[in-house]
Amino acid sequence: MPGLNTNMEKKDKLTFNLHGYIPRSSVNGPGERFVIFTQGCSRLCPGCNNIDALAHEPRMLMTVDELYDKAATTKGIEGVTFSGGEPLEQIDACLELCRRLRSETGLSMLVYTGFNPDEIKAMPLGEEFLNTIDVLVAGPFIKESKCKSGLAGSNNQEIIFLTYRYTMNDIEHPDDFEIFVYPDGHVVMTGILPDGDVL
Repeated sequence: MPGLNTNMEKKDKLTFNLHGYIPRSSVNGPGERFVIFTQGCSRLCPGCNNIDALAHEPRMLMTVDELYDKAATTKGIEGVTFSGGEPLEQIDACLELCRRLRSETGLSMLVYTGFNPDEIKAMPLGEEFLNTIDVLVAGPFIKESKCKSGLAGSNNQEIIFLTYRYTMNDIEHPDDFEIFVYPDGHVVMTGILPDGDVL
């Protein structure tokens, strides 16, 4: 599949190419979550609201170990959410991080992907990856069917519970979007705005 395994090596260690991350978010899954935005997506869904994360050139390189340390030491979070870009275009790094988080912490894993479950199962490492996560939000974003609340960006996307940790009640929350202003002045918005735009 085009675009798979595009993560780069940093000091000969498995490395993510990231668009960025948010240490604590309440609109990207159950509870407060550490959110990872991967850089690079080959799906190019029309109307994508995160166009800065589509290009595959290096942006923020971070090893699995470095990202694990950041997530595992963030106090008071419920879990980790993977978004993008397209996380599964870096499936080897995602799998390694999820394995470590699942075996060494009590954190849950939620993944947004433009691929459907059958496409994921057909990928090298796909079935293994699905066995490490709790919730999958799957399917391409369709602008004409965009949602105005909830976890899915558009109505065609499936929310699939892969463990018994959560139910649909756990992922319904009153907060739909957040705005973060950092000390260096840059602004990060995430979630779904009242007009239905996905961030």
